[in-house]
Amino acid sequence: MKITDLKSYLIQMDWDDRTGGSEPKNTVKREFVFVQIDTDEGITGWGEITNYPGNIGNRAIQKYTSEIKDFLVGKDPTRIEEIWARTFRLFTYTGTRGATTAAMSGIDIALWDIFGKSLNLPIYKLLGGAVRENIPLYTHPPEPGPDIELAIRDAKEIVASGHMAFKMDPMMHSLDGGNVGFLDGEISAEGAERAEQITAEVRDAVGPSIEILIDAHGRFNVPTAIDLANRLEPYGIHWFEEPVPVESYHALQQVRDSTGVRISVGERLHTRFEFVPIFENNLADYVMPDVTWTGGDN
Repeated sequence: MKITDLKSYLIQMDWDDRTGGSEPKNTVKREFVFVQIDTDEGITGWGEITNYPGNIGNRAIQKYTSEIKDFLVGKDPTRIEEIWARTFRLFTYTGTRGATTAAMSGIDIALWDIFGKSLNLPIYKLLGGAVRENIPLYTHPPEPGPDIELAIRDAKEIVASGHMAFKMDPMMHSLDGGNVGFLDGEISAEGAERAEQITAEVRDAVGPSIEILIDAHGRFNVPTAIDLANRLEPYGIHWFEEPVPVESYHALQQVRDSTGVRISVGERLHTRFEFVPIFENNLADYVMPDVTWTGGDN
């Protein structure tokens, strides 16, 4: 069996944007990237590259992935590890993280899809088989804005739906420009106090048995991250996710040493290699690799 074609698709959907307000402000376009790999035996595999904030990244990744077509055509799609390694080394001089691993993720997932279909087996059996029947999941409400009553209402709706955990970012409303507009790593005193107030009132509304996960999106410098973690710890937060930019393991170590809050990292780490220092230095309590960004199933 040989690969005959690779296509990548940019899919748009309407999304009601309610960040920072009580009602949807406007309908925006969210974009998703999917990868299709065809073979000479008529088996087609599908892979996904999760949507990037702002959509510009999605368009770049879609084109980036398409450029790998000529490199893949003619190869045996069941030699997944070899294709992963050769593709990874193909980009040694242009960078083997981020855009490269995102493209490789979509390709890798599609190749496993082909392999599973060729053997008429589900992928989890090819990866070693099931180890449990169920796994716990958390959900994500709209980011709480300055309207605390709305944040409380969202949290109560989640609990009423049967979920036992949810993740939120109570700092988002205090940042100019969201993920990409935050440059100095700090938050105003008013913003930190507001984040604490939101967390405190949401905790009071949902009770002690619901897990509240806080996501900092890797935006803060060390002193700010430590202050926020210690502010929110009394409200029983389950974890504090990406308190500092992932580029610095030393920054993460400082936060780890200065707070009792459990730390979560993972979605901005690329390839299994970048997780090694996390494990070796005990820098996190939870890791969350995103298979659509970090290189697929490898």
